[in-house]
Amino acid sequence: MSVENRSPVNLLWTGGWDSTFQLLRLLLVYGLPVRPIYLVDDTRGSLQVELRTMDRIRARLAELHPHTRELMLPTLYARVSELPADREVDDAFRRLVTRCPLGSQ
Repeated sequence: MSVENRSPVNLLWTGGWDSTFQLLRLLLVYGLPVRPIYLVDDTRGSLQVELRTMDRIRARLAELHPHTRELMLPTLYARVSELPADREVDDAFRRLVTRCPLGSQ
């Protein structure tokens, strides 16, 4: 089945260890097309580092595994400040943090 006939896997990608591992697994192990999604948070101190890191990973991946150029679709960027609130998720988060402390991410 060609890449054009397969729906891409949407993946939240930051360039960090966990999301990059999933990206590589989807591309290299399963040969699936991937649509990376990056949530732009202008208040995040690591924003520029993450963007540069993702660019470097994408370039190196294409160099070492040329077939991934076709599988890895352009990254979609969504601004966190423009995402609509989800009351159900917000309420669930508030309940969860009363039981155990969580970080801001």
